[in-house]
Amino acid sequence: MDLSPDGSQILFDLLGDLYLLPVGGGNAQLLRGGVSFDRQARFSPDGSRVIFTSDAGGCDNLWVLPLADPTAATPVTEEPYYAVT
Repeated sequence: MDLSPDGSQILFDLLGDLYLLPVGGGNAQLLRGGVSFDRQARFSPDGSRVIFTSDAGGCDNLWVLPLADPTAATPVTEEPYYAVT
């Protein structure tokens, strides 16, 4: 969990999905859901973006999600998938 810099929202992950929840209560907003396992999300210092860990590319990498357009998440790191034989 993380608190937004302005103190108005809580960012959390639940079962591999990312959500925003108003501090005063109410409905959680799904930021990112689906098959990938997204977790360990944190707000940027200015509160405009979220950085998180995701296995969306096949291996755990860091991703950035702009809150203005949550569909525009992009990977920051590109750790390749290593198969153990």
